[in-house]
Amino acid sequence: MTEGNKYFRWIENYVSEDFQEAVRVGRTLLEENVIIQSPERLDHLLEIFRQGTILEAAFWQMGLSHASKPTPLPIIQ
Repeated sequence: MTEGNKYFRWIENYVSEDFQEAVRVGRTLLEENVIIQSPERLDHLLEIFRQGTILEAAFWQMGLSHASKPTPLPIIQ
């Protein structure tokens, strides 16, 4: 499965110790800081995350579909 797979080295990054440590640090920072946010701020952050996820999915779908233009999506102000 790895032989001839041009993406294998890129995928390997996700199991590297450096990446795993970055995930641990990021998770700790999120968990420590989420509890000090107001409900309104959390709602805003969740909306930013939701919009980012939509845009990320559209980016990858565009490549999969070989589309020349992505479908316009609403952007948070």
